[in-house]
Amino acid sequence: MRGKVEAAGLRLDFRHRFRVAWELTWPMVVIDVAVVLAIHGVFDAQGETWDSIWAVVSFLAVWPWVIRRALRRRVMVVRVVNQYGDTLRYQESLKVMWLLEWRATVLLLAAALVVSLGLRVTGRPSHDFSTQSPLANS
Repeated sequence: MRGKVEAAGLRLDFRHRFRVAWELTWPMVVIDVAVVLAIHGVFDAQGETWDSIWAVVSFLAVWPWVIRRALRRRVMVVRVVNQYGDTLRYQESLKVMWLLEWRATVLLLAAALVVSLGLRVTGRPSHDFSTQSPLANS
């Protein structure tokens, strides 16, 4: 029964949706803040090289771990049954992460477009918001 998804319910109430969102968000936020503070606060790294490395590592390693952690905590109504039991393999957690992430990325891009349009309409240049500090930018 590899890859079969058994749905205990098709619709989550607000409390369950909030708990799922919380279990997926807080570990990544804490890890991300710690890494950014370490890169730019402790090591004072200049440029965007370490930020890019962190983006790849978080995408390929940290997010799948966060997904597997949330599912181990039984916060999801839908559980995955595979030949290894109730735990997700790396590839499965990467698929779940991508399913969640692309939707958030589309919303973030739409929000950036709205903010950019608002700045253009009001005549305020966007370069007024820039800063030279990589820590502040992160």
